[in-house]
Amino acid sequence: MRPLRIAIATNNLFMGGSQQLVATHALAFSARGHQVAVLDLVGGPNRLAGKPEPLREPILAAGIPLIDFHIRSARDLSEWRRALTWFRAWRPDIVHGHLPPADRWSALLGRAVGARTLATKHDTYTDLPPRARRAERLAARWLFDRTLAISEATRGHLIDYIGVPPERIRRVPNPVDTERFDPTRFTRQTVRRRLGLTPEGFWVGYLGRLVARKGLGVWLEAAALAAASHPELRFLVIGDGEDRALLEARAAGLGLAERIHFAGRQVDVPAWLAACDALLFTPLAGEGLPIALLEAMAMGLPIVASNLGANRELLDAVGLLPEPADWRFEADSLAAAPFAAALVQLRQDPQLADRLGSAARRRVLEHFSLDVVIEAQLAVYAELLDAPVRSRSAV
Repeated sequence: MRPLRIAIATNNLFMGGSQQLVATHALAFSARGHQVAVLDLVGGPNRLAGKPEPLREPILAAGIPLIDFHIRSARDLSEWRRALTWFRAWRPDIVHGHLPPADRWSALLGRAVGARTLATKHDTYTDLPPRARRAERLAARWLFDRTLAISEATRGHLIDYIGVPPERIRRVPNPVDTERFDPTRFTRQTVRRRLGLTPEGFWVGYLGRLVARKGLGVWLEAAALAAASHPELRFLVIGDGEDRALLEARAAGLGLAERIHFAGRQVDVPAWLAACDALLFTPLAGEGLPIALLEAMAMGLPIVASNLGANRELLDAVGLLPEPADWRFEADSLAAAPFAAALVQLRQDPQLADRLGSAARRRVLEHFSLDVVIEAQLAVYAELLDAPVRSRSAV
């Protein structure tokens, strides 16, 4: 493939799974000889408030242009003109959007200069207002040459809930850097001491943002139930978010204060995962393809997760999915007891834990490694560039 000019657009660059994918794609494409630019089209609240956005740093350090705009609506005419001027000057071959509205706006700008346009859809939420749902459907049919689904769950959601024609969807999953997330780089007891954690005990981890939809209330209840019968259990929460203070208070109320550590947001995620014996992941809403699970799988951790969204796709036969009993996209509530029982099962059966962790890493190596996924992504770009005429679908 000839070197491409690839513009990747997003709403912001704070530390979320979708934003991590933007940074990963940008760095990987650049390393393979393509010209890449990252567009922060909207300007997230952190940038607008002058707060740090950690994902900007590796992009800039790699010498990749990062262009900031401030398009909040169709009325921001000066920013639209500035963006169109940039597109006309840079002339991208591919415009790849992540997160609405940046995906739609970047597609409009890309089409104005003859670029091929794509959008990656990350979630499977079924609570979109009718107007937003219609906007998603219209964009998929008229603005995006292809819509990318990061999992089969996301693909089904796009077809059944949004109404995207199946022939316009391609599946390209989230990747994980299996060299960086490699358990053989660490010794568990040593890394615990380095991180200031108690070397003893069975540590159960969580990785992600501390927000309501992650189901961390259920997570803490399950932790307390499991610890009641197995006091050697310890709990590690890796990440930060708006609910941190509430969760710390809830943990104390459940009697977990002496056995739980809130680590906050961490850069060396592999080391913190290496300190864990297992991962517990209990979101209430199904996620498209959780990067936290992929990273934990790459580290060879046995995982207990809610049976929602793409979790089954990732963990079927290589993890424990105790609740809800029947798979679905999302749940109004989850019971803590089945998760606690699954944690106890892993604690009592080290062979099961080892078997699940090893199988999880093998699955990531085979299907989600960085090289495998980036080649799949570039193949979609090549498909579009080779197509003589863009197809259109009627609404």
